[in-house]
Amino acid sequence: MSGSATIDTSKFNAMVRELARKANAPDDEILSYEVGKVLEATVQFTPALQVSKLRSRTEAALFSMQPASLYTPKRGRRSVKISKNGFIAYYLQNRYPNALWSAISARRKASLARALRARGLAKKSWWEIARLLGITIKVPNYVPIAVASSGRSYPGNVSAKRLRPAAKLQITIENAQPTVNIPQVGGARALQRAIDGRTKFFIQNVGRGVFDDVAKIAKKYPGVKVS
Repeated sequence: MSGSATIDTSKFNAMVRELARKANAPDDEILSYEVGKVLEATVQFTPALQVSKLRSRTEAALFSMQPASLYTPKRGRRSVKISKNGFIAYYLQNRYPNALWSAISARRKASLARALRARGLAKKSWWEIARLLGITIKVPNYVPIAVASSGRSYPGNVSAKRLRPAAKLQITIENAQPTVNIPQVGGARALQRAIDGRTKFFIQNVGRGVFDDVAKIAKKYPGVKVS
């Protein structure tokens, strides 16, 4: 995470080592598997705006910021307030000439389309981290195709590395995607929740005797080669 977010991985790290021992599997294989599960859960826990809410918010708007160039009548122009970036707030309950209303409507429709395409950007950042690590995770279909409203991509917002100090695999990730770090989204909370969830899952499996049977291990941890 960017900023001052602190993620506690101490119990998770201990869990990975113990899971590798109980499953009789390589540490690096277990770590990659568990990191994938964590990122998959983090995508799930990271909120995204609902399509219905985006549409209803657009429909309920009373004002729409549009370029001043759309305002063609010269009469009364002095009384119209133009923002510093050259936009005018149009009151949508007013009646406007057909051409002007058509232009406003078209731009509002395009703006909504951009917002809909961008709604999965926070989730996509975790998916991109998984890809950098060569890990495949399941995500909603709209996540991989999410695009910033500006149309630009920002590959430097996320990073992931595999390190092997002292012959032990370590994975480090950083997520500086702007929307994932705002309080309403809470990317750090989502990541910590996912980490704690995987640790709890392991503890529950220990209590249920899962690791006493190879078949049970394989069922709870599909994709992990156990022996």
